[in-house]
Amino acid sequence: MSFKTILQRVFAAGALAVAVSPMALGAVVNTTGAVVQIAPPPSVMPNVNEDNDHIWLFTEKLGYTLTSPLAVNVTAPGFYNNYTGLLSTLPAGLRVDVYYMRFDPGPTTTKNGSVTFDTPILGIIVHRSELHNSNYLGVSGTAYPGITHSSLIGLENSQDKITLSGDMKTLTVDWRASSPGDRIRIITLSAIPEPTSLLLFAAGLAGAGLGVHRRRRA
Repeated sequence: MSFKTILQRVFAAGALAVAVSPMALGAVVNTTGAVVQIAPPPSVMPNVNEDNDHIWLFTEKLGYTLTSPLAVNVTAPGFYNNYTGLLSTLPAGLRVDVYYMRFDPGPTTTKNGSVTFDTPILGIIVHRSELHNSNYLGVSGTAYPGITHSSLIGLENSQDKITLSGDMKTLTVDWRASSPGDRIRIITLSAIPEPTSLLLFAAGLAGAGLGVHRRRRA
């Protein structure tokens, strides 16, 4: 294979990585229990598309660079069942992937499960106000609850439990919900490289190829 062909394939791969819809990619390694990964639904409004058996997980953003600080509630490993007063901030400039998890059954139901990502979880949003304020990270075309909806939109103390693993890659949930259901937003370190890194990689190959070519001519 000629060096020119190698370069063409490298640049083609870079163009493909940029051109492919982010929703076609993901950094979820696996899910367990009631947690199921789905395509972004048309609505996550309360009492719409209720599901008694599954906790939905879907991708909202991949490779997104935060343009302003983002308020989150959970940022450290551990077990949580009291979310009062939890508030931290992720700085602008972080390149992140964003996921939404929702459990909205009809009758009161308890379900549990987990999701493992291939990169660390940087923050989890569990309160109504922070969920509402971060809805700009949501999927265009998906309807989300607003600030006027019940404060029970987020997680509730005691009955809604989450555990973030020591390596910060696995989130385990144990939720008891009815109307209007439980919701969180999960922010992970992005698994998608900056587009410029693809160009740097190609440039590195070009330099190496030219060096080999010159040595052969010598």
